[in-house]
Amino acid sequence: NLERNKLKELPTEGLDQLAALTKLNLSENYLVELPSQIGYLGNLGELLVNNNQLASVPGDIGHLIYLHNLQLANNKISALPDDICYLTALSKVKHPNLISFFENKKKNDPPFLFIYKLVLKNNALSSLPETVAVDEEKGWYSLTHLNLAKNKFTAMPPPLWTMEALEELNFTSNKFVSLIPMIESVNTQPSASLKEVPAEIGHLYGLRLLLLGNNEIPSLPVEISHLEALDTLHLFFNHLEQVPDELNQVCIPHSPTSAPQHLLRKSLSSPSAT
Repeated sequence: NLERNKLKELPTEGLDQLAALTKLNLSENYLVELPSQIGYLGNLGELLVNNNQLASVPGDIGHLIYLHNLQLANNKISALPDDICYLTALSKVKHPNLISFFENKKKNDPPFLFIYKLVLKNNALSSLPETVAVDEEKGWYSLTHLNLAKNKFTAMPPPLWTMEALEELNFTSNKFVSLIPMIESVNTQPSASLKEVPAEIGHLYGLRLLLLGNNEIPSLPVEISHLEALDTLHLFFNHLEQVPDELNQVCIPHSPTSAPQHLLRKSLSSPSAT
């Protein structure tokens, strides 16, 4: 545990001697990069690098085959490496929806990503690598918790719709501004924000928690009513004028007199909830 120190870089000498390490906490330092030698830590299950100054993630992170908890919140990451799709932890999989998959999986079949929790909150991401989409060769097959709050997404990335194990998805506050210097002042102008929830959201049947607050979403697709496992839906501070009538099939009103646009199942969102 190296949390809350003043590290500006992670020493690379001797990292190959720490192959038995299972958890590494580097949060709250001053790291601007992770060395490629991070891939030497072959037994690492948890890697926490929150609250640093990372601008990128090395592709060698794909060598951490047992990684199931990766947290990179509050950095400056604008893109993820394609090789992040190759993280494999086959022996760690316990998700019930995957039992039949592994019973039929052959020994030499291609690997899948078996990371459960990925926290990328408060970075500069606007997309996910196409390689993370689940197919016959790779993908984030067992990801259950994905936090993409406070990034720069203007659209929900297509690879999401293949991640059927997702239970929690956070897109709160994907609204950002650009600072344009003027002759005598700085003028703050809206730049972009998340403005649409596509019909494909209905493919994520296992979602229990969906956080979409503080964006500029004007409407919801009727397919959101397909999320029968959903028990928490946050939609505060958007541009909604109504919600689909189909939500009545899976939603419980906050109060008997609540208007239809305020129907949420079990949890009524508020700014203090995130």
